[in-house]
Amino acid sequence: MFVLAVASFVLDWQGFWSKASAPFGVVIAGMAVLGAGALVLHNGERQRHSDAEHQLDAARRWREEQHRAAAVADRAHAREVDRELRVRFNTAADQLAHPNPNLRRSGAAAIATLADDWHSFRGNKAERQVCIDVLCGYLTTPNSTLHATQTERTHRPASDNPPSAGADGTVRTTIVQLLSRHLISPDRDMNWRDATFMLKGADLRAVDLTGAVFHYADLRRALLSWSALGGAALHYADLSHAILSYAELSGANLTGARLFGTNLTGATMFGTNLANANLDYAKLTNAAPFSANLTNAHLNYTDLSRADLTGADLTNAGLVRANLTGANLTNANLFGANLAGADLTDARLIGANLTAANLNGANLEYAVVDHETTWLPRSAAPARHRRVLRTTG
Repeated sequence: MFVLAVASFVLDWQGFWSKASAPFGVVIAGMAVLGAGALVLHNGERQRHSDAEHQLDAARRWREEQHRAAAVADRAHAREVDRELRVRFNTAADQLAHPNPNLRRSGAAAIATLADDWHSFRGNKAERQVCIDVLCGYLTTPNSTLHATQTERTHRPASDNPPSAGADGTVRTTIVQLLSRHLISPDRDMNWRDATFMLKGADLRAVDLTGAVFHYADLRRALLSWSALGGAALHYADLSHAILSYAELSGANLTGARLFGTNLTGATMFGTNLANANLDYAKLTNAAPFSANLTNAHLNYTDLSRADLTGADLTNAGLVRANLTGANLTNANLFGANLAGADLTDARLIGANLTAANLNGANLEYAVVDHETTWLPRSAAPARHRRVLRTTG
């Protein structure tokens, strides 16, 4: 249009504007309308974009507000749960201290349940450990209901007259059962394997602990005389200097356990697994590790006088300077055992296997052997003792 207007002026087109003014006006008007429309469209697009940003911002603010509200509600719920758990703890602790043993048992069960709830509540291991410490702490307190027999008070307990753990014995049995179940529980929230069990000095005298699970437990100096530990799992437990006199340990698993200086006088240990256990300086006088597994066990300087080791497996066991006076080693397997300096005076070695055993300096005076006792040159009794060995029929 601009070019036509300039050409009409330069070329002097007569009558051009009179005829073209109307079309030109329409075109100009149309262009004005189009321009106005484009402006309206542009402004509308800007408004829509602004509205969209506003909506997104409003949605973002709403989500943030919801998150803040949820966090506030969550904190309030956590405080409420925490308050409830602590109230339950105080109630359970009061029950555990109640004079009635039945209520004490209920209190122990409540504390165990509380420990599980603490752990399931955001995996709180610290509060769970507090509950476990309370249960273990109960076991380390003296049992005031223990009824000692006259023979026990005079330190001469008799197998036919054992003491009684009294009313508190059932409470202690319950606690041990609770600890045991949680150590082997398949439920992640109820498994306490990664917890700490401080049972040093625990008073479990004459308590029924049949099938108890105490692997890796700290039971140093624990009082376990006359306790029933048949079938118990005590592998790698530390029982150093514990008192297990006259305890029932038949079928128990003490693999790798530490029993340094432990008193096992008169203990019944039929089929007990003591492989790789450390029993150095322990006392097993009159004990009955009948058919026990003592392979690779450390029994150096241990008192095994009059112990019944019939059929026991002592393969490669360390028995340096061990006291085996009057011990019954009938059919025992002492293959490769180190008996250097051991006292085997009057010991029964009928059918025993002493192949490759080290008897250097061992005292075999009046030891009883028979034709089935295996002696090889390396393990033969020192010449100065051969003349005092007595051979049965």
